[in-house]
Amino acid sequence: RLVKIVVHASIEFFQRVDMSNKMFIIHVAFGEQNMAFEPCLEDFLKVLSEMWSGTIQVVNSVPSFLTVRQYDPYITVHGTQSVESILQRNREFQHFHTAIRERTQSDIHMAQRYSDKNFAVFRKIHEYGLKWNEEEYLATPRTHEDLARDMATMKGFQDDLEKFK
Repeated sequence: RLVKIVVHASIEFFQRVDMSNKMFIIHVAFGEQNMAFEPCLEDFLKVLSEMWSGTIQVVNSVPSFLTVRQYDPYITVHGTQSVESILQRNREFQHFHTAIRERTQSDIHMAQRYSDKNFAVFRKIHEYGLKWNEEEYLATPRTHEDLARDMATMKGFQDDLEKFK
């Protein structure tokens, strides 16, 4: 019965992952070369692994009715298996366990490609902002051409941001 509960939970979880495109929240920021995700793929996979390990540990710790002495006269047991060992060999559980992992990986890889492509235009703005030093800018003498070039750069940044809206 416990095996069926865990298998059913894995099916339900997969269905939620498969049908929802907004199940998790990922924060996106500019990384050194690509967009950086928090949590990253490895963190997601670690949490999924810990979730399944914890689930199996909980059901594995439920005492079997075979340990209740009042049933001794009615049953004969020749070796028992833990819920964990049964689940490790259960094709349905393993299928959905793997499918959840693969779907999570696929979705995060797709989100990575999407964000890298769509935010690439803003990287130059981000990098400009990282290098910006107001005190240095104000302390440096500027010609009319320098100011015009700086204003054109800011206008270009503004136009790029407007396109995204």
